[in-house]
Amino acid sequence: MTNSNGYYNIPNARVGGPYRVTATLEGFRATTAENADVRIGETTNIPLTLSMTAVSEAITVTAQADPIINPNHTGSESQVSTTQIQELPTVNRALQDFARSNPYFVVNPSDPTATEMNVAGRNNRYNNIQIDGAVNNDLFGLAGTGTPGGQANTNPISLDAIQQIQLVVSPYDVRQGGFTGGGVNAVTRSGANKFEGSIFGTKRNKSYVGKWVKGQNTSAPGFVDVNKPFNTFDQTQYGGRLGGPILRDRLFFFASGERNRLNQPTGTAADGSAATNYANATQDAVCGGAPGCSAARLASDLKTKYNYDPGTLGDITKANPSNLAFGRLDFNATNSNALTVRHNYVDASNDIVADRTASRFRFPTSIYSFASKTNSSVAQLNSVLGASYYNEARVGYQTIREHRGTPVIFPSIEIGGANQNATLNAGTERFSGANALDQKITELTDDFTLTRGNHTIVLGTHNEIFKFKNLFLSEFYGYYFFPTVAAFETGTPT
Repeated sequence: MTNSNGYYNIPNARVGGPYRVTATLEGFRATTAENADVRIGETTNIPLTLSMTAVSEAITVTAQADPIINPNHTGSESQVSTTQIQELPTVNRALQDFARSNPYFVVNPSDPTATEMNVAGRNNRYNNIQIDGAVNNDLFGLAGTGTPGGQANTNPISLDAIQQIQLVVSPYDVRQGGFTGGGVNAVTRSGANKFEGSIFGTKRNKSYVGKWVKGQNTSAPGFVDVNKPFNTFDQTQYGGRLGGPILRDRLFFFASGERNRLNQPTGTAADGSAATNYANATQDAVCGGAPGCSAARLASDLKTKYNYDPGTLGDITKANPSNLAFGRLDFNATNSNALTVRHNYVDASNDIVADRTASRFRFPTSIYSFASKTNSSVAQLNSVLGASYYNEARVGYQTIREHRGTPVIFPSIEIGGANQNATLNAGTERFSGANALDQKITELTDDFTLTRGNHTIVLGTHNEIFKFKNLFLSEFYGYYFFPTVAAFETGTPT
């Protein structure tokens, strides 16, 4: 029903469409607006004009909102539509690939994963990521991506589950806050009265790597020297989605799944087999100065004196697997109440191999694997309480469990320099012997909206309850520093 001024409100409409809106009044022609789309974070205006007639005849108009000139735009924001998500290029199927469509959102060029976003010059940890209105952040702040699982190099949700993305910098909407950088609001897909789904698969390996043009600078970034072997790597991604009705017009489902596998070498070795090979004149002096011989000497000492095998001198392959699953149910309980329940699951791990360069070498047993598992559940009830009153109530619970795994239990040994400056590393990684973090986040939100003439008033509350359990014991299995391999052999640490 319209008010006395002819205004009407259709609250709590799902993002997307297309919708058909029909206006009828006795003595007037019925008017229908076709192909109306609802966009995330915006009020969609659909003007309908009725004309008097004595004949029952319908008039159909097509609704199309101007994405740029819109009086409902408040603050600096942009949208990424379903079509853009499907058509824009993305290698890792990450939200950050689409956030870059907004010039305020800049990915840190020094980040090899291209997932650290700086918005309007602010720190990458000052952003806020929401999925279906519920927070989805790494609140403890260790991940540069700002999202759960960032240190495991995984996405917080499967891209196939996303319908639209909103990018905001300075919103006026009181319901959007909790950041001084930028906000990324993603809305997930839902089922409808028709079954709809898709599958995908991608693959990359060294056969897709181009070779440098003869005569150009092979030391420049992005060029591969054809005279050096390019190590084998493999990346596969595949998954799919399906949505449809359980009870027509009443109960709908949507589900998506994604499996990612990335295996790539470090590109460094101490036996001359890789593109980059370790050599250090200071340390190699202990064994006659042959390039890289100090690594073999240290490995032999560890085996002979301590019955400890530090691993191969050759290159090693880093594994980065991840599995993502998403499920959602939508229930139209009555004409005035709609309930949505969803769950998001992410399980990933990432082998971290640092300090492997032409002058530094870390043995395979001195790496660590970062494992992350996230479970996020959200329930939301949308209620229309009258012609001018409606309410959104949301409850969310999220657990993020992360830990570092090490291949061996042995004291940490560093030779030639401390921390990141060590020439040789062996034993358990210094900071990973006892390192784990559990996060539990409970969210309670309620927004009550009422309209008065041309005014919309929102009253509500938003509460986030955090619980952290952080285990961090540096040098848990012991730590020894030696200036040279010769000092290690004589048992004289410093």
